[in-house]
Amino acid sequence: MYFLRKFDLAGICIMICGSATPPFYYGFMCTDLIFWRNSYLAQIYITSLTALYIAMKPSQKDFGNTWVLAAAFIVAGLSTGLGMLHCLFVDETLLRSMPIFYFAGGGASYIAGAILYAKKWPES
Repeated sequence: MYFLRKFDLAGICIMICGSATPPFYYGFMCTDLIFWRNSYLAQIYITSLTALYIAMKPSQKDFGNTWVLAAAFIVAGLSTGLGMLHCLFVDETLLRSMPIFYFAGGGASYIAGAILYAKKWPES
């Protein structure tokens, strides 16, 4: 059971990176925006890898501190927000190529799921 939970948490990190890469890659495809694209993707990958490290630490064997795990995954998920704000307020032409509102809705449900996980509901 312990290893399956580790695989589940690793899958969450992979899904954060995998779902954020196409919108940022194609949304910032213009040659003038390559720096921003690479910066936002690096930020997302670094926060996701940090969350993965926290989840895979041997001290997390009992998964007793679920709030630390939930906070790490919420920070990794929210790391996409800066790029979304860039699209909304800095360069309005990017708004047509990025599904910002669908992305935000998915992020809100993701955060709600992380909070439910940390509260151990409905298992408690």
